[in-house]
Amino acid sequence: MKKIVVLAFLSAIAFTSCKKNYTCNCTYPENSGYRNTAAERGKMSKADAERWCEISDNGAKLLGGNCTLQ
Repeated sequence: MKKIVVLAFLSAIAFTSCKKNYTCNCTYPENSGYRNTAAERGKMSKADAERWCEISDNGAKLLGGNCTLQ
């Protein structure tokens, strides 16, 4: 019985998504006319944060820049 309870507890922890604050840093070339930015988003899962920063990265690439999640 103890093994089942421990296994259930460990499974619950494994499937719980950790939500925390993430920052998406975007950098642009000096001659682009755009300033480097760092946007912070509230509590979200890592997968959501990656999608959020990827959208910013797609726009930054059009201007010769890039964004990375931290």
